[in-house]
Amino acid sequence: MIIRNSNGTAIGTKSNVMIIDNASAQNWLYPNTTLETTVASPNLSQNDVAIWGENNLLPSEMWQDVENTGVLSATIETKARIAIGKGPLLAKVVGISKDGQEELEFVIDPMINDWLEMSNMFEDSFALCKDLLGLGNGFDQLLLSKDRKQIVGFKRHDAAECRFSTMNKSTRRSELVYLSSDWSQYASTGNAKKDEHMGQVELLDKSFPLYDLQSRSKGHNFMLSAQYPLFGRKYYAMPLWYPARQWVKATQAIPSIKAAMMRNQISIKYIVEIHPLFWEAYDVRYKTADQKAKKQIVDEFYDKIEASLSGAENAYKSLFSTTIVGIDGKSYEGIKITTIDDKLKEGNLLVDGAAGNSEILFAMLMNPALIGADTPGGPYSGGAGSGSNIREAFLSQVIMAEIERKLIGKRFNLAKLYNGWNRDYVLRFPNQLLTTLNTGANSKPIS
Repeated sequence: MIIRNSNGTAIGTKSNVMIIDNASAQNWLYPNTTLETTVASPNLSQNDVAIWGENNLLPSEMWQDVENTGVLSATIETKARIAIGKGPLLAKVVGISKDGQEELEFVIDPMINDWLEMSNMFEDSFALCKDLLGLGNGFDQLLLSKDRKQIVGFKRHDAAECRFSTMNKSTRRSELVYLSSDWSQYASTGNAKKDEHMGQVELLDKSFPLYDLQSRSKGHNFMLSAQYPLFGRKYYAMPLWYPARQWVKATQAIPSIKAAMMRNQISIKYIVEIHPLFWEAYDVRYKTADQKAKKQIVDEFYDKIEASLSGAENAYKSLFSTTIVGIDGKSYEGIKITTIDDKLKEGNLLVDGAAGNSEILFAMLMNPALIGADTPGGPYSGGAGSGSNIREAFLSQVIMAEIERKLIGKRFNLAKLYNGWNRDYVLRFPNQLLTTLNTGANSKPIS
């Protein structure tokens, strides 16, 4: 089928051919597209809130980066799932092996198991792990009983909604955590404690939370913070992936660019140019024909061009054309056919995307084999890797996730000591490891 345009061009839907009749063709106009980005910079006052990022919106911006970057979102999700494993289970350390491995005995204590369940320890541990991996910081609210003798549970808060207070100059630590569901509404006037969008919770000493809690005689709600170590920063740790943030931005942009290319580019295979004098040589009736008859002659020829340039049966066939002598005495091709390269088939930007994905994975300490990209820098990082590579990559992630498990487990240790539970109890996160067929089992437990 030929679709004819008023500007002297026609497109064959079957052969992907563009025909240009130079006798009537007009100039093609390509609209320029300009992307304008504006960044709001609120005028924040120097008050009680420790600003997180230049505009105090960095955690929300980082989560947007995570949500809009597939490899980063999947890596955080995978690392959190591996770190938490089957979830927190109560255990005792009954010995230490010669190579320093714990010998565990899992314990059934109905009271503590109920406490773990009522505290949503599994869900909160997973969410807190994602907070650490995504933002570098996590926040848990501790809840005391009415008589203040027992820690009755914990409530995890979205880290993006939390801000430390500025440090007390005498104690050199933050004493409050401010909460707001929308920090873009943070007013520059007035004290943060009086802002209608904010709440506040007293913050326990990160280094000595038990002693801090025992020394207080008032209050039933306190905040615990979990962070990676601070280096050169006073308040907020940065997540592992932050050094690769520019790669994250670049990786985000590639799908939009590719979509725009496909949306705005017509997939043309051939351009056929026809000299104005060709029609008189092609059909003697053309010179004296009226407009309707001329259109019929042109349309019939377009259909022939379309038919001869499409279909497997026309592969490797020859196309004959006449030479036209112009009024200047020079010879011109009556029909000129040009093959157009399909730029989309060249994999534009795929190499850049693969490089960005690799940089993000390396920053996150994620072995690419674990997500089916065993050969970063190979053909678009598509190698799946062997079973051994994936198994070893999984084990390395279990080992490296120990710091997240320790940070998350501090809540239980605090409750154990404050509530007077058995001091031998520990919280562990067992996992399952895939094995080879010669072991006689599909998987084996690890802890």
